[in-house]
Amino acid sequence: MFVRLLLTLATIASLATVARGAPAIYLTWSQIPTTTISSEIQSFVTAGYASVFDGGEGCEWTRATVSAPGAVQSADGAYWALSRDSAIDIKCVGGLSTSSNIYSALIAASTIAKSENPSINSYGKITLSGKHPYYQLGTAGFTTANGQSISGCDAASSTIEFTPASGTALTVMGGGNIIECMILTAKNATNTATGLQLGIGESDQYAGGRHVRDLSISGFDTAIDSRSGGAWTLGPVSIYGFGSAAVKIDNPNADHGDWSISGLTASSKSGGHGAGIEWIGSGGAKIGFTKIIGGDYGFLSRPSGGTVDLQFFGDSIEGGNIACWMFDRQGSGIVGLATIVGSECANAQTGIDFSNGGVGSSLAMGNAFNILGSQNIHIGPGANNIVVGPNVYDTSKPDIVDDRVGFDDEWGDLHRAQTHPFNFVNDTYATMWKIDETSYRGAHIEIVYEGVVQGLSSFVRTDKIDLLNDGTTIVADFVDSNTVGSYIDVVYDTSTAAGSLIVKLRRNQSFGGTHLAGTASIAIKGKMRQYVAQ
Repeated sequence: MFVRLLLTLATIASLATVARGAPAIYLTWSQIPTTTISSEIQSFVTAGYASVFDGGEGCEWTRATVSAPGAVQSADGAYWALSRDSAIDIKCVGGLSTSSNIYSALIAASTIAKSENPSINSYGKITLSGKHPYYQLGTAGFTTANGQSISGCDAASSTIEFTPASGTALTVMGGGNIIECMILTAKNATNTATGLQLGIGESDQYAGGRHVRDLSISGFDTAIDSRSGGAWTLGPVSIYGFGSAAVKIDNPNADHGDWSISGLTASSKSGGHGAGIEWIGSGGAKIGFTKIIGGDYGFLSRPSGGTVDLQFFGDSIEGGNIACWMFDRQGSGIVGLATIVGSECANAQTGIDFSNGGVGSSLAMGNAFNILGSQNIHIGPGANNIVVGPNVYDTSKPDIVDDRVGFDDEWGDLHRAQTHPFNFVNDTYATMWKIDETSYRGAHIEIVYEGVVQGLSSFVRTDKIDLLNDGTTIVADFVDSNTVGSYIDVVYDTSTAAGSLIVKLRRNQSFGGTHLAGTASIAIKGKMRQYVAQ
């Protein structure tokens, strides 16, 4: 097909006069050449111009050999190809105006960008200028050349609609890639597809320096799947309607390839399950300033081997059916250190679950939990050196549930202390706490009651109690008790609930008065499964 010039012959002559001797000439073409460059630019070719620019489309053509990928021939027999000095825009490879599937255009652009033309051996960037309202990708499995980048920033953000029901839309090989400024949407509502895959596994597991940013990915079962590589970053990225995972990390080497996520926003499809971030294996990571909504888990780790350090800060997770953070395991895998600070969890069954021995040497403090189904923090058998500092808890649920039974696991420190208000008008006993003690174990409890009885005066009472479970009964032994103003009665009930101590409080009726108000502050050391304010 010959290219039609929008310029008049007079304009061409004028340009020739001005530009003669320069290395390139700029023209405006109505179409991209696919076979032959028009003889109307013969004068520029014979005048010695090294390259011709299509000023309307931004495509630069340079002198090439017959073997250059995408080369076309001018009337004088010279060959021209898209210049590798700049990124290759897929609109320059032809066919997009009539094609409903850009797969072939992506393949052509990648081939041209990675070739030696002219004599430059690098892997060139692919750009998506977004000339059309959106691009449609109807074939799964496009894979970039090793180390190749894809950018839609020239169009602010270029849109690709992926129509297959399965497979992977885009796969990135090698290291040093930049994937940016794209809207990637799955159009098949029942798909099992993956949006963006980083790496292909064992063969490039040591590739480094990938950067994924300014992306919006929606409707995929797995939005981003990292299969290999290290020193990669992700964010800011928005993911909508994920099924199995918003981001999945599964390096073939369970302890290789550090990475970071900052500024991820992810929400599951309606009624969805899966995880906002699912980690199976890789190097250590920093995960910060994320917002994850829905699914079964905000973060799920289930390593198959190795150890790793994971740090979470400033994250917000809401609506996890099972847990905001779940540290599980499969096989021999374990997280060597997990740090969760300054984050929040709401509308989930459990806040943090150190489950199944899947973590050791971990810290959780300065976090906020609200509207939980069963517990704030759970510690399962096998988890060791767990340190839980002060947090803001949903006080209607146990703050920490410790199901460990082995002495070798129970090192670290659990900050178990809270202040519980009371405000009683009647004189019946009201329950303050229910404390569940593990069989054949014990704890030391200190409680401070302080307040005022209307019509009398203020008071303070301090109790120190050793709580023992001999496998059959609970024994509460008073170590010390002091009272200033004996205006309250306290009962430590070990008979109502097997294996539990129930703390009850009322006004001492012998002193008179009416309204009782104040606070009770508890601190616990030693082994205890859980306690919860009533």
